[in-house]
Amino acid sequence: MGVGGGRGTGAEYMNAFTSYQRKIRRLKWEVVSRFLKEVSVQTRHGLLNISCGDEVIGKSLYLYGEYEIDLILEATSFLDDLHGTYVKGKGTILDIGANIGTVSVGM
Repeated sequence: MGVGGGRGTGAEYMNAFTSYQRKIRRLKWEVVSRFLKEVSVQTRHGLLNISCGDEVIGKSLYLYGEYEIDLILEATSFLDDLHGTYVKGKGTILDIGANIGTVSVGM
């Protein structure tokens, strides 16, 4: 039997719970984005203030806690290859053309 009928596996319960959490988070975004101009979001790399009118980057950060994580990992890998040892928080990085700084915060 599956999730609703008992005797499901732990993985089935976790998948159902995660799916439920995602639906709740999406509903919260719809409410928050209608009534607030901006909101603070705990992302994978730190706390960011996002505009609730941003339906792409801001929404992704609110729903998933990350945006373009592959780009951030690729950039840090490039810096590590270029300078030997990349240490987060050390040195200076110019994020030219940054939108809201998701790449910079990730570094």
